[in-house]
Amino acid sequence: MGQEPSDFFYGHGTVGLGVADALINGGRGFLVSFVIDGGRVVEVNSTGFSHRSMVSRLAVAREQSGNRARIILGFERYLYRRFSPQFFPRKALAPMPHPKVPPSERINASYKQLATISPELHSAAKELSKTIDELNTALEPLYLRVPAWHTSSHGEDQNGNYWNRAIGYAWVEHQWTIALKTASGNEHADLHDEEVWAFSKAPRWLIIESVAKLPDLFETIIERVKETTAKLKARTEQTKELVAAIRAAAAEIEATKGAAALEGPEVGL
Repeated sequence: MGQEPSDFFYGHGTVGLGVADALINGGRGFLVSFVIDGGRVVEVNSTGFSHRSMVSRLAVAREQSGNRARIILGFERYLYRRFSPQFFPRKALAPMPHPKVPPSERINASYKQLATISPELHSAAKELSKTIDELNTALEPLYLRVPAWHTSSHGEDQNGNYWNRAIGYAWVEHQWTIALKTASGNEHADLHDEEVWAFSKAPRWLIIESVAKLPDLFETIIERVKETTAKLKARTEQTKELVAAIRAAAAEIEATKGAAALEGPEVGL
């Protein structure tokens, strides 16, 4: 009940204790009665109140009988630790209402705060852009000239509407660079919208999402380079066959011209 323990009687006697049926907040309490030394007969009668109750016997050595208050206090602490979380759960306090601030003052304060924190935002974005520029500088001497895209996230619903986001290496703004792309559309309606940015010029939320996919992009570039190399070799063989066929045709033409020259012109009557 949250009350201090009371020594209702000492020696022989009877005591009565009235307990309210409900606490102030409408909850239930827990009433504990215990007897030190256990040398008496204790009878507990209740009239059916809704609180929980418990009677416990606490044996104390005779030489400790002078420490009754200390023993009771220690037992009370034990009961609180043992039963309080179960029977008296703490309720969260309602938050204190904030005083209402006029909208003009709120937006004034918000704009000032944005002006204060925006330089740090630009500095962080610029620092990240420098690292991407270093990657582009490292790729440039390789002269890959092979576009590659790795899908970072995608989705589609039951109606055929789809969307996807990708990080890639592509020709953007007249240069080969690491880039970001968003696309959306509908498979059934033949609709497709696509937007591509150089990495550092993409929306910042997209940049943040895509940085972790850089290793995947480089692995995708490797795959595309290998595929492109194989295709180039295959096309080279096809081209060689075409060149051989043209050379053969040219040789036949030259041979025909040579034979005609040896026969000489026809002499008319």
